[in-house]
Amino acid sequence: LTCKCPPNQYGEQCELSCPCQHGGRCIIQNDNTTALCRCDESRFYGDLCEYISPCASQPCYMGGTCTRNETRF
Repeated sequence: LTCKCPPNQYGEQCELSCPCQHGGRCIIQNDNTTALCRCDESRFYGDLCEYISPCASQPCYMGGTCTRNETRF
């Protein structure tokens, strides 16, 4: 038995759902039992894209560029 899973589902029988939050892209690993999340880093971060980036609100003035440093900018 081999199952070809729809997007954001994985596992031997497609029984697992992608855990990514805030629109993070699910990267299914070769073993088909684990997944990693790829976040829109300008807005979210964390293993599951669960944290809102402090730069998401564009806090810098006069064309300054915000760079996240842990949970600060």
